[in-house]
Amino acid sequence: MTGLNKFGRQRLAFLRSRHPQILKKLEDHGLLQIHLYYAQKRAGWRVDQLVTAGMEEPEAEQVALREVIQENSI
Repeated sequence: MTGLNKFGRQRLAFLRSRHPQILKKLEDHGLLQIHLYYAQKRAGWRVDQLVTAGMEEPEAEQVALREVIQENSI
């Protein structure tokens, strides 16, 4: 997959390890790339929001990882 940042790659790894059935459905319907781009955008927005609110970036990235990347829904 090209053009993925660390959040997109983390979401892909999460789907591979925890939700292979969802990963397969996304691939079968041609939606995986869109799903990964959307997840990485949401994570980036969340980090920006938290940093703007005063949180340190490494901590904000961990929050985004838990809230967005490791989300069980699609």
